[in-house]
Amino acid sequence: MGSQHDPNKREPYPLSIEEQRLLFSELTGHLVKMALFKVNTGLREQEVVNLRWMWEVPVPELDTSVFVVPRAFLKNGLDRFVVLNRVAKSVIDGCRGEHPEFVFTRRGKAI
Repeated sequence: MGSQHDPNKREPYPLSIEEQRLLFSELTGHLVKMALFKVNTGLREQEVVNLRWMWEVPVPELDTSVFVVPRAFLKNGLDRFVVLNRVAKSVIDGCRGEHPEFVFTRRGKAI
């Protein structure tokens, strides 16, 4: 038996620069940071809102870090390595110190 295809499910695709501008112009505050991070890492919404500092692994040779998201928080049941490009690292660095456990917060609380 082959896998069934959901006709209502869209395939993921990268947002164009114009689509990104439109998206970010509609968002404010913490949502901008989260959306910018999502666009630059490909993480799903629940992966972003559950992102924790304890999952961060420094990579000093590259002057960045990665996050290792445990399989319990993912749909496919496998650990996920999230490499931070320059933009994603900038977002993460802007969130440091806001909460002891969660990366993305609102008014000092997990989202």
